[in-house]
Amino acid sequence: MATDNDSTVIIDNILDRHKSFWHHCEVDEPLVQKVNFVGFKSRPYFASGGRTILNPTRIYPDDIDAHRLLGLDRPNISPLSGCKVNCIGPVLPEAWMESLIGCPIYASEYSCTAKPVNADIRSAAEFSLDDAMGSPWLKVMDDVIRIGVDFSKDAIGVRQLHLRGIIDMLAAYLGEESLCIGMLDAKDEIGRLAQKFMQLYIKTALRGLSQRPLWKGGYVSSWGLFSPGTLLDYQVDASNMVSSGLYNEMLVKYDAEIVSNFDYSLIHVHSCGMHIIDSLLKIDQLDAIELSLDREAGVWEPERTVEYCKKIQKAKKSVLICGQLSQSELDYLLLSLSPASLAVFYWEPV
Repeated sequence: MATDNDSTVIIDNILDRHKSFWHHCEVDEPLVQKVNFVGFKSRPYFASGGRTILNPTRIYPDDIDAHRLLGLDRPNISPLSGCKVNCIGPVLPEAWMESLIGCPIYASEYSCTAKPVNADIRSAAEFSLDDAMGSPWLKVMDDVIRIGVDFSKDAIGVRQLHLRGIIDMLAAYLGEESLCIGMLDAKDEIGRLAQKFMQLYIKTALRGLSQRPLWKGGYVSSWGLFSPGTLLDYQVDASNMVSSGLYNEMLVKYDAEIVSNFDYSLIHVHSCGMHIIDSLLKIDQLDAIELSLDREAGVWEPERTVEYCKKIQKAKKSVLICGQLSQSELDYLLLSLSPASLAVFYWEPV
């Protein structure tokens, strides 16, 4: 029978492998873990009072049931799934940064999304940072983290809330079409708004970090990675709407400033957004890129994926690949890439 000491040794050994991932240590094999994946199925959005929401419905701070959002009625959660590290965090979609900037938030059985504020781009730079930090949604965010920490009792890490990045905030606040037009016709106004969003993001991320205690001397990413220091999960999904040149000219400097506030940082990119990876690699303090393969959308180019992953590793940054892979596709990735600074968390075709 396994003892607590045995479990501690196993956890410590796995976490040492994660440290090697961040530090580009020479290793015999990368972090590779097959995960259970049941598909992208609908599920009701839980709300306060025991309600469930199926059709898109606007929700407000009082609608959040933190215990149900965190899935605390689940069986005991193991700190590990093989070499992937588990954590406590919301089990339903999140739209926190959008809520703070004033976007109406809508939940359904498929998503939690934001609608634009409908601010005119010429006046959007009047956005108030003080108003955002006074949002009632911020208290909800605090409560969700506090309840997660109380529940974990240091047995498992508590992850950062899902905070969408600057270009995602701009797209949510202005609407995608207005953002694209503004990046061509109102660059100064977009820049001033992005600057304020950056300040809000840093304040919010650091606030959440201060409320989450260290676990095993570090923090756990929502992507299943452990870091031996402060960690930021970041994303730039809306970048798939703009060219790499425009993104590099207008937005990557804000991403760089944000990640500079953390010991370790990971930026999440979809296959359809790989064109901005060259821009992201210019961020000296960025440590890793997580690449979601988007197989469910029919976007899968193995050779192009390997090409970009090699660029990431050549730039002395780590790469995490997540998505559906057959055994032959997994073998292709493992043979093509260096095991140092590589992790692959995947599920098999169903």
